[in-house]
Amino acid sequence: MKTEHAYPSRGALVEHKRKLGEILIGSGYAEESDVRRALENLTAGTRLGQYLVQRGVITEDELYEALSLQQSLPVGRLEPWVISSNVARALPRRVVRDWRVLPFRISSGNMFLASPEIPTDDLTRILRGFTRLSLRFHLVTPQNFEELAANLL
Repeated sequence: MKTEHAYPSRGALVEHKRKLGEILIGSGYAEESDVRRALENLTAGTRLGQYLVQRGVITEDELYEALSLQQSLPVGRLEPWVISSNVARALPRRVVRDWRVLPFRISSGNMFLASPEIPTDDLTRILRGFTRLSLRFHLVTPQNFEELAANLL
């Protein structure tokens, strides 16, 4: 008799991740007082990292490095000229636009996807409707994502 394996969803694993503020402080990107002040002044719908970038406390690159550490996802700039337009168009435009996710490599049964957003279980479910390849996410800054989309779609 085979043993069934139940793996936790990405959402369940994220509950055990360190908080972004802790990572920013521990990595030396922000002072504890800056994070505390930001948390006190956040308005509904504003993310901590976004707020700190807008205030000039951290750079967008520092934010994405901290998110990479928090989420255990690779991060880095992708250049449009090294990505095949056929691969970039492996998903419908509306999916790329609405979910802010862009394929940049298909290799060994994996689809590598660039996104400025942390992948959710909803996103994975949506993408399963378009591919049976294993999904591998890569964080890019919003500016890099827009550049990729403008050049490849």
